[in-house]
Amino acid sequence: IAMLGGRCANPECGSIVDLEFDHLEPRTWKNRDYWSGARLKILEQEIEAGKIQLLCGPCNKAKGPPDDGVEF
Repeated sequence: IAMLGGRCANPECGSIVDLEFDHLEPRTWKNRDYWSGARLKILEQEIEAGKIQLLCGPCNKAKGPPDDGVEF
């Protein structure tokens, strides 16, 4: 979370609570347990590649489904 600035990526929000990882290329995102050992490294690589942003729960919900093209 710190690698992504520790707050919601929506500039109109900036919340620091209820944060969720939002993958910017959802078709490449696989629902895995990224909190387990080796898979955490994959998550870090995705963050470094700029493929993940932090959104608070309400902003992530407002963003809508992956195909709507909204990115903060």
